Amino acid sequence: MKQLLKQYAGGLILLALLTALIGACLWSSRPVRLNASELTPAETLDSLPGLELYLDTHRGHTLSMTVVNRSGLSVESGGSVDQDAALYLEPGLDVLLNGAWYNVPYEPYTSAGVGLELDPVEEIEGQVRLSQFRRLPDGQYRLSFGYWTQAPEDERPRKDLPLYASYTGLEILDGNYTLPTSSP
Repeated sequence: MKQLLKQYAGGLILLALLTALIGACLWSSRPVRLNASELTPAETLDSLPGLELYLDTHRGHTLSMTVVNRSGLSVESGGSVDQDAALYLEPGLDVLLNGAWYNVPYEPYTSAGVGLELDPVEEIEGQVRLSQFRRLPDGQYRLSFGYWTQAPEDERPRKDLPLYASYTGLEILDGNYTLPTSSP
């Protein structure tokens, strides 16, 4: 018996480690549970008329967003860049549950933040990363892009300026991103 145990001990340990690794991968790939009673209701901020968001999905797995400023005002926001200098817009994410919007919790992360300024009639396109929200279950979502506007003569610090947001819808079906037929 001892001889047999010595002969197969390495293989048994490897098998146990592989089983634990596969179990951990399966556990972490499960969709997060979004229960309205455990989430914070989302605040819907005012939007500037003319600041529009357009979402595009690439094969249902990646997203890009275009922000078009036709508001007649300059706006400021933020984003991040990756090691290849690709721009990522970092919208908030809300889920529609029982007819109400709720904030989707996310895993904290760090990024190289950049300031974005959009003058009237300007637009900017960037990738949208949702990995900080983990694997999302099927449902209706909305992305929110927050921004500030400040007249040249206004000298208030940004923290004292009103925050605005524009919204665009997103649906997840069978784990793939789809664009909704109606706005959020």
